[in-house]
Amino acid sequence: MNSQDYMDELISGLAEVPSFEELEPTVLPLETSGLDGILWVSLGVALIGLGWMLAKHIVNARKWSQWRSLKMFFESNSSLEMAQVEFRTLEILIGVFDNTARANNADWMLLTHSEIEVALATLQDKTVGQIAADLSCTKSHVYNIRAAIRKKWGLESSELLKAAVEERYQAYIN
Repeated sequence: MNSQDYMDELISGLAEVPSFEELEPTVLPLETSGLDGILWVSLGVALIGLGWMLAKHIVNARKWSQWRSLKMFFESNSSLEMAQVEFRTLEILIGVFDNTARANNADWMLLTHSEIEVALATLQDKTVGQIAADLSCTKSHVYNIRAAIRKKWGLESSELLKAAVEERYQAYIN
């Protein structure tokens, strides 16, 4: 019997209509609860908190790398002059957070923490690539920071940034 013959029998009443049995359960749309929005907000707050903690860790790691550098200078019997430069670097970085130390030199007071780090790295003859690696940023960001230093200190584009940093550094330590 083919399907057409079966249909004819169904229509004429000679064959019984099979009962319908559901083989798979019907999937109903899920209702969203009022907690979904709260969960998303909580997740966002947790991610922001995690980002803040990571940034704080990076800043602290930079501070400790400065102390390790100073320790390395003393342990390796390097020149006293290099140790003093490293110590002054720490002094300036710490002075960023101390208003009395910042007031000692108005030029350094104009700079942000990252600008001071770039200026001091320039003083130590670090390349833009090395500075970018130290700050965990791109080279273009370092160039932007250097441009901000030039602007705040009123330097012409023809003036060497390193010479300006050295001049202000000497004024700071004296």
